[in-house]
This record gives sequence, C-alpha cells and structure tokens, in this order.
Amino acid sequence: MTSIAINRARRFWSGWGRLSRMLSALIEGIGEGRTLHGRYIELARKSDTELARIGLRREDIARAAVLGPRR
Repeated sequence: MTSIAINRARRFWSGWGRLSRMLSALIEGIGEGRTLHGRYIELARKSDTELARIGLRREDIARAAVLGPRR
C-alpha cells in the first residue's frame, strides 16, 4: 500500500470519526431537549396554587424547567 493510499484511508476514517461525534452530540441534544420539554409541560399543567406551593410563579416555568427550582 502506498503512502498516498494510507493517507486517504486515514482522512476517511478521521472524517468518519468527526461525523459520528457530531451525530452523537445531535442525538444527545435531542434527548436533552425532550427532557426539558417534559419538565416544562409538567410544570405548565400545575395550577397557580400548586406552583406557589413549590415556590414558582407561572412566568418562572421556563427557567425552572431548564435550571431547576430556586433554592
């Protein structure tokens, strides 16, 4: 095998590695987004009284879904 063929093979596989890491990050991001969406929906379904009981107001829902409740 010539050095040109070896270099092409290395470039191919290193490119494949980058692509697989990008796809992995994309899938992980989608999973995280679905988790955040679920938290948001769960909080949005609560009444104002239930939200107040856990220390939130309706306008705090998005922040709480992403960051968690205030401490």
